[in-house]
Amino acid sequence: MDCSGIEAHDCGKAAIAQQEVTKLNAEVTVASRRIDEVRANLVADNIVAEAILRLRSFSKSEAPPDQLAGPVRERIVSVVTEIDSMQDLSSRWLVADQERARLPSLRQYRAAAATEVTAAAAALSDLGPRTDVMSSSGLAKQARDLIDLANLGRQLGLQGGHCPLCGTGQDHDHFLRGIATAENLAKRLDQEAAQEAEREQTRRKAQARLASDQQTLEATDMAYRASEKVVEDFDSLRKEKGIAENETLEHVAKRIAQLRQDFESAQRDLRVLETLRLGNDLERAQREEAHAKERLALAQERAGRARKAEAVAQALHDAARRAAGETLDRRLDRVLPLMSELYRRLRPHPVWRDIEYSIRGDVRRFLKLQVGGELNPQFLFSSGQRRATGLAFLLSVNLSLAWSRWRTIMLDDPVQHVDDFRTVHLAELAAQLVTEGRQIVCAVEDAALADLLCRRLPVKALGAAKRITLGPDSDGDLAISAERLLTPMSRHALVGESGLLSA
Repeated sequence: MDCSGIEAHDCGKAAIAQQEVTKLNAEVTVASRRIDEVRANLVADNIVAEAILRLRSFSKSEAPPDQLAGPVRERIVSVVTEIDSMQDLSSRWLVADQERARLPSLRQYRAAAATEVTAAAAALSDLGPRTDVMSSSGLAKQARDLIDLANLGRQLGLQGGHCPLCGTGQDHDHFLRGIATAENLAKRLDQEAAQEAEREQTRRKAQARLASDQQTLEATDMAYRASEKVVEDFDSLRKEKGIAENETLEHVAKRIAQLRQDFESAQRDLRVLETLRLGNDLERAQREEAHAKERLALAQERAGRARKAEAVAQALHDAARRAAGETLDRRLDRVLPLMSELYRRLRPHPVWRDIEYSIRGDVRRFLKLQVGGELNPQFLFSSGQRRATGLAFLLSVNLSLAWSRWRTIMLDDPVQHVDDFRTVHLAELAAQLVTEGRQIVCAVEDAALADLLCRRLPVKALGAAKRITLGPDSDGDLAISAERLLTPMSRHALVGESGLLSA
């Protein structure tokens, strides 16, 4: 009987029950804490009544206590908004006073700048409009050209009684007077150019002064308008908030302090008003605690039953393991002697020809194989020797199942890492098993070993044994490449003419 499933199921139920108990313990603790918190927040009735009176006065509402919270919160929002606006007014108060004090001086600066602009415009007007007289640079250029022409005439002189410049016929004195006239004209043009340059410079100075005075006037007017705008905005805000002109910044600070005091008092009274709901919260918390305790009691009862079932299941499990161990001992009593016989017939090791075993453990059984006096073959034998020892054990387990109707033994490459000497012993053992009525199905890779098994395993009738060779087909897949029935040996194959078995 396998009780491991029962034990695991009972252990799982016990663990789930214990988890439920832990969870419900936490719920009971939370419910108790909630009751303590509600009781700690309860307020006396007289304090609640006084808070309700103050809140009605604050919100200017006669609503019942359970409906008073809405009007109070609306009033709180309006008070907070008023506090913000009063703080804005307070922050702008000093700036407005400073700008108000600047207005007279800015007004004077603007008037003085306007006077300067008027004077500059008058000075520019006194210079008169610009005439069509050639500019000073043009007059100076004409003067230079005439001087150059007179110098050129002096250098060239008369050419055949004719002027080299105009080609008219004249005498030398007349020619010199013409050159002197040109020089005088050049001097007069130069004087006019100097006078025109002076007039142009005076006009430019007057224009620059007018432009500068106009910029000063614009800047002064802008500053005056900005200061006037600050003062007007502040006065408008002050009138909007109902602050008289004779009130000071200290009055505004006192009003802000009063509003904050009303706001904080309303918040405290509102918290007191909210304690009216704590009675219902207390009843609900007490019901939740009672319900959690009932569920905890039921869970503890289920956990006790689960722990009892777990103990019973553990006892059954231990008894089943001991019974299984005893059953295993009886099976090993049948298997291990046969394994020792097969070990001697397969001869895995040339020195240690016998193998011993021991079983240890009470509940969990362990089989230990040993050779040569408690030596572990796992650390002494080669891979081929260990494989031969394993074959001996597995064949002994198969042969010991007397109750099984299956008479077939399937071996998959049993001689891997096994030398030829032990391979022959395995073939002899397989032949003995076939003789005793066992069917052997053996897969090998060595063709010589296949030939040995075909010759050595006894075939009692045609069709009782077959050799199958596998190989790749045309597509590269593994397929049967050859198949041959083994022919039984003649009953007189080893009998000579004398009727005796030949050597």
